[in-house]
Order: sequence, then structure tokens, then C-alpha cells
Amino acid sequence: MHGTMHILRQQHEVYADHIESVKAQIMKPYQDGYAIDLKKLKTLAHVETYLFECLFPFGINAAQIDDILEAIDNEPGRIFTSKSHRILKDRNFILIRPLSSDESPEIKIDYNFKDNCMHCASLAFELVNDRSRVTYKDANQNVAYIDASKLTFPLYIRKWKYGDIFYPFGMKGKKKLSDYFTDLKLSLFEKEKINILCNSNGDIVWIIGKRSDNRYKITARTNKILKITQY
Repeated sequence: MHGTMHILRQQHEVYADHIESVKAQIMKPYQDGYAIDLKKLKTLAHVETYLFECLFPFGINAAQIDDILEAIDNEPGRIFTSKSHRILKDRNFILIRPLSSDESPEIKIDYNFKDNCMHCASLAFELVNDRSRVTYKDANQNVAYIDASKLTFPLYIRKWKYGDIFYPFGMKGKKKLSDYFTDLKLSLFEKEKINILCNSNGDIVWIIGKRSDNRYKITARTNKILKITQY
């Protein structure tokens, strides 16, 4: 019996080592959770076992695995929950994210410039007098250049919501944010993390880290430029 128990322990260690090796190939950290590569997962024999080993640490039970497997070949967007996590079947990945409140409070930004600079909510605001410093190569990512004369304080940062529209920088006409995010092929979890900078009248000024609004772009008539940087 002692010898049998020793062998069984070794077998468990071999199994655990193999599982961890496979998990390292198909599962990677992603934002505040993890992503399982569906293309790699589907190449494995006994997919159900590997998927269970990936998801069990996040509170997913064996009964839910069958439902998740069924969703793999269906349309993206289905969500499964445990006591601690949400599991999203996206287009090419299974995304794992801790449960949390996605309803962040609206942040009010008052005019508080000192030496032409101010900071609020991971954003740096700088009034720029030298037009030669303006470059649009990064304007749709972590930096936005805005015609400051079109802004009225306080500004607001909030989460996006369905029904929001904006006028994408460099384009004519308006677009629903939901359609814009679909064009970017953002997952539900990615969309939930998006913050919006708004003017006091409610207009969207900048989809932070994505794209600014064409109504607030710099023109030949602009004499007051605001550079906003996400850090």
C-alpha cells in the first residue's frame, strides 16, 4: 500500500506538471485577468479536461464546463459567472476577469491650471502656446490636442453608455460609440473599461486612449490649444 501511494503521488505530480505546461501555452495574463486562446485550445485532445483545469481555479464547476464548451463554436458575447469571476466567450479567446463594480462614479474636473498645467484622474492637461509642438501622430492614442476655446469647465470623466454618439476625429458625420467599438473589435470587458472625457454641455471630447471628437479639433482659427495626456 505504501508503494502504491508513492506511485500515485508521482502520477499526480506528472499530471499537474503537464497541465501547467499546457496552460502556459494556451493561457496568458490579460489586463486584470487572463485570456485562453481558443485556436490553441481546440488543437488539444480532451479539450474538456484542459478547459476545466484552466477555469476551476476561478470558481467554474464541472457542470458549467459543458455550457462553456457549447458556447465556443457559437456567437461571441456569452458570459458565465462564478462567485469570484466572469468568463466571457469572445471571438478568439475566453476572457477571465474578477467580479467588480464597473459603475465608476463620474469625475468632475474643475479649472485649476498652474503654470499652464494641471492633473486630474490620470490625465495631464497642458495649455500649449507653440503650435509647432502639436503633432497628430499620437493624437488618437494617449494624447489628444483640443481647441481649448471650445471647452467650458467643469469637464467630466464618465463611463460610456449605449446611445452615446461622437464625431470621430478626421471623419465627417457622427457615429455611435457602440458601432465604433464594434469596428475596433473590442471585447465586452475592454468596452467596460473605456472612459469618456466630456465637455460641460455633455459633448464627448475624447474617448480616452482611443479617439478625439472632430468638433474639438485644432483649426487654422485655433489660438488656444489644450494638450491632454493619459498616463
